[in-house]
Formats: sequence, structure tokens, C-alpha cells
Amino acid sequence: MYKHFLLIFITIISAGMNPVKACTIFSCSRGGETFVAANEDDMTPFTRIWYNPATKDRYGSISFGAPDMQSAAAMNEYGLFYDFAAANYDLSKLNLKNPYKGDLMWEILGKCKNVKEAMVLLKNMIMQYLPKLY
Repeated sequence: MYKHFLLIFITIISAGMNPVKACTIFSCSRGGETFVAANEDDMTPFTRIWYNPATKDRYGSISFGAPDMQSAAAMNEYGLFYDFAAANYDLSKLNLKNPYKGDLMWEILGKCKNVKEAMVLLKNMIMQYLPKLY
């Protein structure tokens, strides 16, 4: 009897659920190595993979994204990786008067070998743009 009740209860609860689309990003560090993986739970057709060759001023990288070349994830030649995930923020409430004009992640991947360097770059950018933001 309990098994039947449990089955009916789970069926009723499950019937009202809507499928959720959410990206998954995870990483694992062991023995000085870090492995990352991600999936894009998106229905965008014709997604792209493109390579950005290294230049004298930038590290090379590979990007994964939309047909309009909007990057969803990328990794540079040194293994610095990012992936975007959806969040429920109302960006209109930020009220920035002078937002950064450019692709911040593109700058980080092209100039930084690791997270420590990326944090230094971000700190310098914040100090440069902070007086102009408010």
C-alpha cells in the first residue's frame, strides 16, 4: 500500500513540474591540475566553435558560442577558462553612467595566463573605471 501511495504521490508532484534549462559548469582540482567542463542547455541552432590565433599582443584562444559569434565559453592557450551561466539579475537597476565599453572576457583571455593575473587585471580596470561609474 505504501509503495502505491508513494508512486501516486510522485506522479502527481512530477506532473506539475516544468523542465528547467540551466547550464552546468564544474571544475575539479587534483595534484596541481584543474579540469573543467560545461554544457549549454540552450536551444540555439547552428552554434559555433572558433579559434582566435595568438598575436604579439594576445594569447590564442578557442571560443564556443552563438551563430552571431557571441561567446558562451572560451579557453586560452594557457588553460584560463570561462563559461557564462544565466542568472536572474535585473541589469537595468545597476544604473551605470559609464560602463566598460568592450568585451571584458576577451581582454582577460587575451592578456592573462591564470586567475591570479585575471584578478590583477580586473582590479586595475576597476580602479581605472570606478571614478567614472558613479
